[in-house]
Amino acid sequence: MPGTLAVVAVPGRLEATLSGPFGSPLARYGSGVLEASGTRPIPLDAEELRAVLAGVWRAEPRVAGARDGRTLLRFSGKDAVEGVLEVSQARLATLSIVRPEADLLATYSGRLDPWPERIALEDRRTGRRLELTLVAREPADPSPTSP
Repeated sequence: MPGTLAVVAVPGRLEATLSGPFGSPLARYGSGVLEASGTRPIPLDAEELRAVLAGVWRAEPRVAGARDGRTLLRFSGKDAVEGVLEVSQARLATLSIVRPEADLLATYSGRLDPWPERIALEDRRTGRRLELTLVAREPADPSPTSP
């Protein structure tokens, strides 16, 4: 189903709304909680959401294995977080976050400029999927200029 993910990311604030093809809201993120119709809320720190959308993770990694140009990274922290690094492209191919509320898998593809062009998100417990394609990005101007 086509839709729009609108994200407002300025220092100290992150808000997001996912709307369906006719503008009806399907999910919202604000105040550290991702809420979607038909599912229970998922607590997600703003920096974690930024990291998932950017295809990065901000914790100390350790190498857990390597094969065929890919490296498995495990990140320190309270949640089980793993990423598969495409060594030749120096970027994450996947990011997995397991917590009591959800078992999320993000798969990245397309260009990286600096945001990933495509992200497929799946909650492996429920089988629910969301596929995002970056269509445009605009710099946020926190203060309007005077003429």
